[in-house]
This record gives sequence, C-alpha cells and structure tokens, in this order.
Amino acid sequence: MFDKELDDVRAAESRAEEIVQKAGADAKEQVAAARTKAEQVIADAEARAGTIYDDLIRNGTEQAQKNYEASMKEAQAKCSAIAEAADRNSKEAVRLIKERIVNRKCQS
Repeated sequence: MFDKELDDVRAAESRAEEIVQKAGADAKEQVAAARTKAEQVIADAEARAGTIYDDLIRNGTEQAQKNYEASMKEAQAKCSAIAEAADRNSKEAVRLIKERIVNRKCQS
C-alpha cells in the first residue's frame, strides 16, 4: 500500500515537473513571439514616421516656396511702383537741378 502511494507521489512529481518544463517552454515561445511582434510594430511605426516626416518636409517646402513667390511678387510690385514714381518725377527733378545749377552759375 505504501509503495502504491509512493509511486503515485513520484508520478505526480514527475507530471508536475513536466508541466513546469512545458510552461517554461511555452513562456519562452510566447516571449519570442511577442518580441517578434514588437519588432514588427516598431518597424511599421518607423516607416509611418518616415512617411509623415517626408510629407511634412514636402508640405513645408511647398509652403515656403509659395511664401517666397508671394514676397517676390510684392517686392517687384513695390519696386515697379517706386520706379514709376521716379520716372514721373524725373522731369521735375531734372528741372530743379538745372535751375540750381543755373542759379549757382549766375550767382557766381
């Protein structure tokens, strides 16, 4: 009777050891699978981040170009207006300069 109980205990211990080993092996497999999945998630996130970065750079560059072109048009318009005003006033400026030169010569 004692031998039977001892055999049952040994069988239970053996079965418990098998369960512990299987649980350890399962845990290692789960950790490896989780690590693989995590690496894939990281790779996907990095790819999405790269795409977002590229889109932001492209959009920023396009906006900067539009701003540059608008500023250049505005500056060209101002320069044209100044040139036109100078052209309109050039005859008066020449007349004043001639008058001063003539007046200086006459006063000398």
